[in-house]
Amino acid sequence: MLKIRNLKFRYAESPFSLEIPHLDVAEGQHTAITGASGCGKTTLLNLLAGIIPLDLFPSSQICVAGESLSEKTEADLRRYRNETLGFVFQDFRLIEYLSLKDNILLPFTLSSRPVTTEINQRCDDLIQRIGLSTHGGRCVTQLSRGEQQRVAVCRAILGEPTLILADEPTANLDRDNAEGVWQLLFEHATDMNATIVAVTHNLDGVQGFSQVLPFTEINVEEKLCPP
Repeated sequence: MLKIRNLKFRYAESPFSLEIPHLDVAEGQHTAITGASGCGKTTLLNLLAGIIPLDLFPSSQICVAGESLSEKTEADLRRYRNETLGFVFQDFRLIEYLSLKDNILLPFTLSSRPVTTEINQRCDDLIQRIGLSTHGGRCVTQLSRGEQQRVAVCRAILGEPTLILADEPTANLDRDNAEGVWQLLFEHATDMNATIVAVTHNLDGVQGFSQVLPFTEINVEEKLCPP
């Protein structure tokens, strides 16, 4: 599903650099990435999502389902993010003036995909699953951080993506709700044979992952990411 070869990336006017010579994640595999803050875990997810381009590093290769992200147009990348990818952002990226439910439906709204009866029911089922069925009409600003995080997870899987990138998806949750979120992600992945790549500091959740990679094991520059 995912193939990385000779990945090199650095931000302009920054000492930070990220180097991953080789990384493969099979279709349907669940991979957790751990490591110290600031070592590039979020940057890697943004590269995998095509949010950060590799224009300045032509020898770097990221392939998803056999297709190189570097060769995709902006329209192709938008379609990829809307139709193939589900992304749980660390900062949630919810729209403050929209309701809980409208935030979950946002990927369909932005891509002009029809919100069918089936999608609407799936949305309601997800809201019930995360224990927020009485909150569906509330603006997300009326929710706690933990509730907002659960909304972000539902939004990421509503469209039944085959690749899920999750950046600290349980960081603001207590143990019970964190277990519920992992269970929801893993059940979706099983149903869709979806691949999960998750960044997490919460090692309680890594039991469900078939592959756990400390960032130093995938050859990130060690001076920036000590073991």
